[in-house]
Amino acid sequence: MPPGDRQTHRGASDGPSTRHNATRIPGAEAVGRIRELRHAPRGDLVVITSPTLVCTPLGEDLVDAVLLMAMPLLLGGGESVFPEDGGLRAYELASTVTSDEGVNACTYRRAAG
Repeated sequence: MPPGDRQTHRGASDGPSTRHNATRIPGAEAVGRIRELRHAPRGDLVVITSPTLVCTPLGEDLVDAVLLMAMPLLLGGGESVFPEDGGLRAYELASTVTSDEGVNACTYRRAAG
């Protein structure tokens, strides 16, 4: 399967992936492999609901788009998806959708220039 046809993820289990289009990447190899896959001719890398996994690619400037979902409830805590280095990463709002339940799904794309 060409690299662009794969989603890349890392789960809690060390066993083989049950997804036919997935590749498990050891944490020590993550940044280098993400750089390779990002420049593959086809496909997207998708990280779903994992502030731990997305923080490193954000910090390494490897993220082209971010989908943030704001739920209409307060938890009082949680993990941040943003790197702690304080670096500026410019994104522009590309779209927003609000569900009937009040969930806002906002897609941000890397700002030009």
